[in-house]
Amino acid sequence: MSENPSKRLVEQRARNRVMDSMSWLAEGAQAVRRMSSREFFEMFYDWVDDENPVSPWPKGSPETMTPPEVDAVTKVLSVVNAAVADIGDVGDDAVIASGWLERISSVAKAALDLMLTRGVLMKSLKS
Repeated sequence: MSENPSKRLVEQRARNRVMDSMSWLAEGAQAVRRMSSREFFEMFYDWVDDENPVSPWPKGSPETMTPPEVDAVTKVLSVVNAAVADIGDVGDDAVIASGWLERISSVAKAALDLMLTRGVLMKSLKS
């Protein structure tokens, strides 16, 4: 494997990680029970963050994402931002009881389903 992966490969990996975060968000309360509410939101913000000074979303989205995928994930970001602003810094049980996880789950599932139509992007290790 090359020590210097191509930009395209790096972008494909980032898209795959965005898909991973969509799958966790789509699980909602089950995911929060397995990890924590803080981790639940942070793993999403690791890849999708409109306040990231280096690559704010959607401008910083992977080039391997289609415009409809970027739009779908942007909708998820909007709901997650609203949830975080409304919920504040509370425990897992309060996050689960808030009702926000169901709202997040539905838009994350829609985004994930759209992204899955193209699937997980892979690239040959030789290129």
